[in-house]
Amino acid sequence: LAIRLWSLDLWGQDLIAAPRDGSIYVWISTPVVSARAVIIGGSPSRVGGVIVSPESRHLIALGATDHITSVYDPLFIRWSDEEDYNDWAPVVSNTAGGQNIAGGDRIVGSVRSRNQILIWTNDSLHGMSFSGPPFIFSFRQLGSNCGLIGPNGAVDMNGIAYWMSTHNFHTYDGIVK
Repeated sequence: LAIRLWSLDLWGQDLIAAPRDGSIYVWISTPVVSARAVIIGGSPSRVGGVIVSPESRHLIALGATDHITSVYDPLFIRWSDEEDYNDWAPVVSNTAGGQNIAGGDRIVGSVRSRNQILIWTNDSLHGMSFSGPPFIFSFRQLGSNCGLIGPNGAVDMNGIAYWMSTHNFHTYDGIVK
C-alpha cells in the first residue's frame, strides 16, 4: 500500500493540496489563520497528485478520474480551465481537458523544468508543454525504462532534471542519460 503523501503547489498566495488517491483542496490565504482548506468543487474526485502550469495557470491532476465515467485512471492527466481551478469540464468555451499517457502502470511524480512539466510513470518520462488552443498541451515521451522510484525522487536544477529509478540514477537535459 502507498503511504498517504500530499502534493502541494501554489496558486498565487493560495495553497493547492491533494493527498494521493484523494480530492483536491484549496486553502485560501486570509488573515484568519484558523480558516480550513476546502475541496475544489468540480475537480476530479480522486487524483494521484497535482501541479500548477506556470505558463498558463492550469491546475493539473496527475492520475485522475475521468469527467464522464468517473473511473480513476492512474495514467490520465486532467487540467482545469486556464485561471479557473473550479472549471474542469472540457467544453468549447474553455481550455479544460485531459490526456492519457502510455508507458507504465501509473504516474509517479512530476517537476517543472525548462518550458515544460516533466512527468514520470513507474517506467517512462514524458514532457508536457503548453501549446495553446486548440489542444492546450502537447505531450512527448522522452524516455523509457527510466521511471521514477517515488513521488519525491526527482528534482530540477537550472533546467536539468535528476532522478532515481529502480535501477539507476538519470539526468535529462534534452536527452535522458
